[in-house]
Amino acid sequence: MHLIHMRVASGAAVFIYLFAALLLLCGCSTHRQVEKARKLEDQGKYMEAATAYRQLLPRYASQPQKESILQARLGDVLLHAGHVQEGFAALQKAAELDAFNVLAHLRLGQLLASANAPEPARQHLALVLEQQPRNAEAHAVMGTVYISTGAIGKAEQEFQAALSLQPDHQAPAVALAELYSTMGDIERARQVLLRAADANRHEALAFLALGRLEEEQGNTPAAEDAYRNAVRAQDTPETNLRLAQNLFRAARVKEAEEVLSHADSQKPQESTSLADFELSSGRGVRASMHYLAALQNRDPSHTAALAARVIEADLDTAEQLPVESLSNSGPAARTEVARIHLNAYRPKLDPATLAVLEAEIALVEGDLNHAALKASEAVSQGQDSAAAYFVLGEVNRSKGDKAGALAQWQTALSKDPAYSPALLSVAQAEYAAAQYAEAAQKAAAVVRQEPANLNALLLYARILAGSGDYEAARSIAGRALAIARQSAGPHVVLGEIELKQHRAGLALLEFHQALLLDPRSQEALDGLIEVYRQSPLKPQLIARLEHSADAPPRSSVMMEIAGRLYRDRHLYDDAARCFRRALEIDRQRGTAVVALAENTVARQSDESLQQLQPLAGRLGGSADALLSAIKAQEEHRDDQAMSGYELALRQGEQTGIAANNLAWLYAWKGQNLDRALELAKLARDHSPANPAVLDTVGFVYLARREYSEAVKVLKEAIATTDATHATVDAETQNSLHQHLAEAIARSGDKGEPTNGMIGKFSILQKPSAPVSN
Repeated sequence: MHLIHMRVASGAAVFIYLFAALLLLCGCSTHRQVEKARKLEDQGKYMEAATAYRQLLPRYASQPQKESILQARLGDVLLHAGHVQEGFAALQKAAELDAFNVLAHLRLGQLLASANAPEPARQHLALVLEQQPRNAEAHAVMGTVYISTGAIGKAEQEFQAALSLQPDHQAPAVALAELYSTMGDIERARQVLLRAADANRHEALAFLALGRLEEEQGNTPAAEDAYRNAVRAQDTPETNLRLAQNLFRAARVKEAEEVLSHADSQKPQESTSLADFELSSGRGVRASMHYLAALQNRDPSHTAALAARVIEADLDTAEQLPVESLSNSGPAARTEVARIHLNAYRPKLDPATLAVLEAEIALVEGDLNHAALKASEAVSQGQDSAAAYFVLGEVNRSKGDKAGALAQWQTALSKDPAYSPALLSVAQAEYAAAQYAEAAQKAAAVVRQEPANLNALLLYARILAGSGDYEAARSIAGRALAIARQSAGPHVVLGEIELKQHRAGLALLEFHQALLLDPRSQEALDGLIEVYRQSPLKPQLIARLEHSADAPPRSSVMMEIAGRLYRDRHLYDDAARCFRRALEIDRQRGTAVVALAENTVARQSDESLQQLQPLAGRLGGSADALLSAIKAQEEHRDDQAMSGYELALRQGEQTGIAANNLAWLYAWKGQNLDRALELAKLARDHSPANPAVLDTVGFVYLARREYSEAVKVLKEAIATTDATHATVDAETQNSLHQHLAEAIARSGDKGEPTNGMIGKFSILQKPSAPVSN
């Protein structure tokens, strides 16, 4: 955990010893090259230093001791540059060439300890301590090894040994303090850190750890004081960033922004703290401007990473644009700026990053097939890239494959356990499954590291509210509001919290405020409707709401709410009237368009339910279970629907409706696919010529990846409808052709016609309403 801080006095002594030995063993020309490599290292130009060391290696191919020294230096600079695998290989080579190379064994011990390989790490460190018993750095790393094996007593001894050898060496003090903190001895941990800070007032590490400790104990003033002392000790971008994070946690946003600006001014070619804050807090336009400004002065070696951030900021802005505001420009208009920047910096981007960004652009545009193609390409190009697996998970989520999405996000976390986008996505899935403890742990980790991350704060607040900790949830939502006062999101979450506590009046105020900030916020609209739903509103009161919405100044939002309330009460004509009026008031109100379409479907579903009455004899005692299941499916309560269909089947339902709908739901969710196929075949036995049922059979085969079987069944369905001239509704007809195109494309049969449908549809398309007759 602390290994990145342990390149201090004893390690420096090892380096000086090896460097001096190398100079003594070299000629004049080589001496100059070694000096050059050393200077590049001191300047932080690690990859240039690595190149210099590599150029020296061939000269000593037959001199193992000299080559070992060079390999050790090469490995060390590669580690600094972030090339861990290459660095590890160079260090291993150094240790093989000279078993007594202290630096090689020390760094190998550090790497293996951080990779949770305690026994190999212990062996390397034992070799170091055998030659240098007073090597403080080796004692400190050995302490971390003992912690990982549970030998707490030995770990404490090693950390104390390191401190006794070098009292001003703060890294082992921080490790020892964390050990005491874990044991619950907070005061002892605090005293260790205070002593370490006093011993070396010019190093910030102990102050930073003390700030973190005081934050965890809720001592806000003491935490701020520690972070400010860290800045006084070392006024660097890192210490300023930690101070800014502390201020963000206290919702002191303006002060935090000033600190971040100061951090950026210290190293304008390296630091983008303020831009990072703006991106995480939902200010994509401002973030993009700052990143572009930084690109003008940036070291060329950092261009690729910064260019990727520019494009991420462009996409963040694009996602906030309402689709209907683009008129006839199409989805690609939302991502036009991102594509311009992508093309401008394309030569600077590695293949994996390029594929990830192209996949993200395709996702924003809604082109799931192209997104899937690019995400798969990203994974193949970057096997160790957390971003590649994350974006593949996002594609699966967009397709409705929740299990597949979760698997990819977890793979991303296996590549980088601190990768915040994957942590938040997994936390969101756990929150949806009411796994609040697990979700809170992940969301809190992101909030701790990125206290201005708006999405993380909102999700964390929702998780806390879900677990019943309303005060903590309100506090976190308040922090989100302080960071993004012009965002509807914090007000929506605050409204949801009030609604959970049955404070309808306060919830109403928060949802209204959210709609004032973003009239097209679906979450705010849903929250406001939920407030009205929980109130005993009779049709006469809804009519008054409709009349109020139509009075100057007319409100499309309130008119749509009236329509939705009418629809909840199955008053479909009244609902349609309201949705049409909402569109008259605001022709770009996309939610009203969707609501009008849903109203038509709901009316048809009610009519379908009425058509079930003549089947009462065949339904037997399963009628109530079947009707409840169909209603649950219409309302997108899929788990209750599946339970209801299973109950109906156990009670003897003989129409095939339960079997068909349950098979579709299992296939849609990608679960119980053997059972899904069994049910689909059962439904076909009941209705062998029903196109909708045959479509379900084909859909199940698609979910099972049995593409040839899917093609066969779907062709049969289309042929049957053509031969019998059966009347098939447009939705079923479209679904049959879409699934057939998908099956042909996935089967790899290029000779089959697809009617132009390939590439437009996902196999995981959910029916708008269940089959009921």
